[in-house]
Amino acid sequence: MLEEVKFNFYRIERCGYYKRGESAPAFCDIGQTLSELSAWAFDGKPFAETCTYEPDDDSGELNTYCFKMNTAGNGDVLLTTWNETETLEGALASVKGSDPAGKATVDSSPVPAGNIAGYPTYFWFIPSKNIFATLRIGTRANGHANLRMFMRDFLSKFTSYCVTETDSDGEEKIVGYRASKNSKTQQLSPVFVSRPAKLPGRIEYLKKHRAEITKITRKSVLSAQNQNDRSYWQRISENLGLTSSPSLAGDVRVKAELSFNPNEAELDQIIKEWESEIGSTWSNVGFDLKGHDDTVWLSHALVKDKLNLDITKDIHGIISLPSLQIELEKHRLDLLNMLS
Repeated sequence: MLEEVKFNFYRIERCGYYKRGESAPAFCDIGQTLSELSAWAFDGKPFAETCTYEPDDDSGELNTYCFKMNTAGNGDVLLTTWNETETLEGALASVKGSDPAGKATVDSSPVPAGNIAGYPTYFWFIPSKNIFATLRIGTRANGHANLRMFMRDFLSKFTSYCVTETDSDGEEKIVGYRASKNSKTQQLSPVFVSRPAKLPGRIEYLKKHRAEITKITRKSVLSAQNQNDRSYWQRISENLGLTSSPSLAGDVRVKAELSFNPNEAELDQIIKEWESEIGSTWSNVGFDLKGHDDTVWLSHALVKDKLNLDITKDIHGIISLPSLQIELEKHRLDLLNMLS
């Protein structure tokens, strides 16, 4: 069936094992990393053991698991990750969106013991171009922030390039990395860095005309599934003088405006924060400039597109990667031309 698929492209700036101060990896690239991930994740281990990082409780991070992978004959790789969501005493909680605030009631459905509540996110890697795209199909979240943590810690702890030793307490620890079993162990830094692919000119224009900025607008979409979003909603409610904040039910759109002329460092920081949180709470940031009728939105600088693709889903709404791969191949050249 036809499904609207939204694409956001990212450039892989660094991937592999690096010597201090070097811009090129000593060994390993994105193609090899994905091959290593496939061998590691699908070697028969339980699904629950495919999260590569330890979430930071203070940041509200949750686990990300390797769900499925599909490699095409041209080397492109489709990856589905499973993003854990919080439960309320072991149940998925929801609130009817039409209920009055303050009088809304919570419905819940138990999550079976051993199951992991969550939602899928989809990624299309093109190793030959050192790029990938997030594919959003019926969801706001694109999973990029979690993917970065997942890939970084996978390189750090779980590839065949890791060299381990057993310490005096009987625990294994990583002592370095080597390209092969016959290579010398080196002290290297495992790195995965990806940034949004941007069209030339838009951000450069903003920086050139920074002195003309009069107002900054931030548009956000807050989700009850995200701890940071819930905290932000709580702060908004408190700033409005509410003694108790209404429940954050479903997705809530928030718009904040500030008359402000940022200095050079402040503008760079705003752009940096927006780049790091694309697909999360920082949905968009716009700038009003003197003498300009239209707001200049950062999202207009992104390499993105949306297409209606004929793809197959299972009864739970999970996309069939082979069907998605067939559709992507039909549009591959046109999509990649946007990056040139």
